[in-house]
Amino acid sequence: MNRQIEVFTAGCPICEPVVKMVKEMSCESCEITVYYTIEQCDSKVCIDKMKGL
Repeated sequence: MNRQIEVFTAGCPICEPVVKMVKEMSCESCEITVYYTIEQCDSKVCIDKMKGL
């Protein structure tokens, strides 16, 4: 069973090491999705997820 990890980041110099750490610490069965909130993704799904919709 795959685990879903969603990371929300502004892409700033403080965030990037954390994103890297999450990727390094994840297991082989983890699926990591990184949402760059500044870009707001094309489908706006990241905004809905941040709002808890």
